[in-house]
Amino acid sequence: MSKLLPLQAHISLRLYGATPEHFQEALIEAFEQLKKGDTSRCQKVLEHQQGGYSFDVTAMNLVDDRPLPAVPPSA
Repeated sequence: MSKLLPLQAHISLRLYGATPEHFQEALIEAFEQLKKGDTSRCQKVLEHQQGGYSFDVTAMNLVDDRPLPAVPPSA
């Protein structure tokens, strides 16, 4: 990992699906939720109840090894 990139995120992602298509749909929805950046923990069952996901996000400042909020505060 480059020292020029001091932040890293650790994401524990769990996906559930009745079929490969439901699994893929859960992955896409989890990614969209992560892109929003408004939560460090999320659980969701998909609309048709054939899949779902949950995740936990933590972050570290690699410069001094201090834990940081998973979602940096907005300026």
